[in-house]
Amino acid sequence: MKHLTLLFISLIFLIACQQQEKKNEIWNAQKIATITVEDYNDKEKSFTYIPSFDIDQSCNLFLLDNPSSTVKKIAKTGKFIKSFCRNGQGPGEVNASYDLAILGDTVYVEDTNLQRMVCFDLDGNFRKAIPLKNAELPIFIKAFGNNKFVAQTEKWETTAKGKYRTYSLTLYNSKFEVLKTIKSFKEKYDPKSNSNYLRQFPPFCVSKNQIFVSAGFSDKYEILVYDENGNQTAKISKPYRKIAFNDEEMKVFKKYIQKNTADKTVAKKLYKNAINYLYFDNETGYLWVNKALERKDNASYNPVFDIYQNQKYLKTISLQNIFFENNFFDFDDLILFIRNKTIYYLEAREPKITIYSVEEK
Repeated sequence: MKHLTLLFISLIFLIACQQQEKKNEIWNAQKIATITVEDYNDKEKSFTYIPSFDIDQSCNLFLLDNPSSTVKKIAKTGKFIKSFCRNGQGPGEVNASYDLAILGDTVYVEDTNLQRMVCFDLDGNFRKAIPLKNAELPIFIKAFGNNKFVAQTEKWETTAKGKYRTYSLTLYNSKFEVLKTIKSFKEKYDPKSNSNYLRQFPPFCVSKNQIFVSAGFSDKYEILVYDENGNQTAKISKPYRKIAFNDEEMKVFKKYIQKNTADKTVAKKLYKNAINYLYFDNETGYLWVNKALERKDNASYNPVFDIYQNQKYLKTISLQNIFFENNFFDFDDLILFIRNKTIYYLEAREPKITIYSVEEK
């Protein structure tokens, strides 16, 4: 009798999930502009690989070109404004960079090799360099409020029991001094299991005064909410069943891992993280949650998002005219910003940024 009851509950759950999928709203994304390297035909304006970019209050884009260590300031229309920063170790120079962020009227460019943040005004004039303490390099830096940053760090250590790494989500002040470690977890590194990759850098996003962090990985759908001081204030969760990569997805994932990491062995079966990306639109107050989907192949697809407002679920939407290649966290295929129903979609290695307006139904 107990087994029949469990089976009945499972069937109800599956039917409810299927019905929910049928209720997905269709939102249309209309292309406004595309910014590609082909648009610029000289060395000052061109770019090769854009691992990060940010947007100021006037909607100007600041693109970080990693090979040249330069920042390209470009208007939302695609008009080139100027290039600043350069490769080196002196004032206004960086020695390899993978991240930047804008806080107020200052552009912070990460100097990876010299372990510092190099600061410019919005016109590209050098202001100062801030040394990073403890040799912990912030990753996926996001400006938070008027005078703070939120970023992730990765720390390795080797013991007699093996190699371990600790991932931390950290709250910084404007001098990149640590105010609080919001959340961290430590795990043993196993190169034979790519669950390690899937557990790297849990997705997070920020609003003007809140931080949202995915906490469930492959076993549950859960988002923790923190205030401006890094204190947990709420939790968002939904019923969830684990979703495995299908055979075609596993082939693509294996190639991705072997291309982007030192790992050469991929487990035969892996489960997707429940949440791939988190985004917050301050103008609408919407939290966008890009979630795992069960698929039959690995064809491009329209991304699906759960939409929340004030921690309450509103609806699930399918975004038309935008296509994702992979249903897992992909460093080279990211939506980095959603602002006032405008989506800035970065394809880092093309490199290309496409700007869309979103029509809500």
